[in-house]
Amino acid sequence: DLTENPLTALPNGSFLGFTHLQCLAVPLALECPGGSSAWEEVTADGSSRLCQGQRNPCNGSGELAWPCPENAVCAPAGPGLVQCPCDSPFHGYKCLRE
Repeated sequence: DLTENPLTALPNGSFLGFTHLQCLAVPLALECPGGSSAWEEVTADGSSRLCQGQRNPCNGSGELAWPCPENAVCAPAGPGLVQCPCDSPFHGYKCLRE
């Protein structure tokens, strides 16, 4: 619950790694991290905005799936954030080294 914090904006990457975050309350003046599309349900109540049910940005339902390079897979990295780890045994820039 961040509603009592005097935040004017959420810095980019503040929720990097928060892959299991399922409920977040922010001040009404702020958007949910990752935007409304990163959450199943966004509701405004009084002076707070409730962001519930973090969506997986890697599943292609509704939008195109996140484009990762060949030999890599899309993996959630937080609300509206993704990462593209290399499939084994690939590594390096764009997963081109084997």
